[in-house]
Amino acid sequence: GSTIDSFGRLRTSNPHTIFDNYFVVDEKPRIWDTEVSNSGTYVFKANLSCVDMGVTNASGSKVIRQTKQYFQYQPGKSLLSLNTFVMNEGKANLRQRVGYFDNKDGIFLEREGNTAYIVKRSFVTGETVDTRVPQTQWNGDKLDGNSTSRLNLNLDKAQIFFSDIEWLGVGSVRTGFIIDGEYHFAHTFHHANLESN
Repeated sequence: GSTIDSFGRLRTSNPHTIFDNYFVVDEKPRIWDTEVSNSGTYVFKANLSCVDMGVTNASGSKVIRQTKQYFQYQPGKSLLSLNTFVMNEGKANLRQRVGYFDNKDGIFLEREGNTAYIVKRSFVTGETVDTRVPQTQWNGDKLDGNSTSRLNLNLDKAQIFFSDIEWLGVGSVRTGFIIDGEYHFAHTFHHANLESN
């Protein structure tokens, strides 16, 4: 459950925040890099404390916002990342991502068209490799109305996506959503006793 970290230890310590961000005054240009192509847009909305990103129908239209700060994994301590967001309605040729990742490594939620994926990105081979697991193949709560919670995931509504990383090069990575104050584990990537590199 959510009181046990990815190492199987009871979470009893006070949280130690290594990064916290909220958009109250501006879009935090000193903390976030923004890349915009082909008429993509981003607008700071003070009343909502958010940055609204948008793209057009033009091929290659995109907006990428990525913090300039890296959060190094510390061996023996699970790394918990929480991301709040609201995605646009799923459409053909529209890809939306949120999570803990860059262009080489990480864990993130992806919505392409109307399909949700949880993705593990790795650069172990020297090239970026994305392992995309569609919602129908999640090994935990599929959040499809028929799984353990009986909840339906609606990415058009506000969500909290989490990843809990027990890395050490071979640890497990648990992912899911916090809904009504409960952690719902959607998919776990296991590596120990499975991976050869």
